[in-house]
Amino acid sequence: MPLRSILPLGSLGLALLGALDCSQPSDQGQRLHEAWTRVVGRIDAGPAGSQAALQTPDTVRAGVAFSVTVSTYGGTGCIRPDQSEVGRAPSSASITVYDSLWVGSPPCLPDWHQYPRTLELRFDLAGSAFVRLHGRGADSTLTFQRAITVSPSVHSPLPSPLSNTRLKLTAPVVYCRIAFVKLSVWRRSLGAIR
Repeated sequence: MPLRSILPLGSLGLALLGALDCSQPSDQGQRLHEAWTRVVGRIDAGPAGSQAALQTPDTVRAGVAFSVTVSTYGGTGCIRPDQSEVGRAPSSASITVYDSLWVGSPPCLPDWHQYPRTLELRFDLAGSAFVRLHGRGADSTLTFQRAITVSPSVHSPLPSPLSNTRLKLTAPVVYCRIAFVKLSVWRRSLGAIR
């Protein structure tokens, strides 16, 4: 009985797949590939929210991954978020965002939409760190920067205290005695009358 139910479904699935395969022109995939081009993403949201393209936490822990949200802006249906390039240094990260931009016809709608994406970053050194977002504006390239405080990790070892590095000299000896000790002082007992 299970074999009967599988055979008609399998035949129907093959027939449907064959019909779908024949219904599209053979060069459609090539046309779709040429209609999109990869560009540096637009990160300027206008004068009121231009810094909204980069959202970072204020404080993170050293050695622990954290999320950063970067956004690009463009018309609905004309922009698809693409991969971002992340350059890392011990206390900074540089992010360049890319979008796939529609360059074919029909033309794009004249609306404005935000396309956020989340990236994972990590700083290993405690102290101040910077995240820079590189993108394009209306007529030039833009860079937004956020400062982050990186606090020491809970599991990171504390730095070892500095050893005593003072110069240690021996006391000067004159006539078999230490020079600054006076022995000719009369000693009295604590119970003596003064």
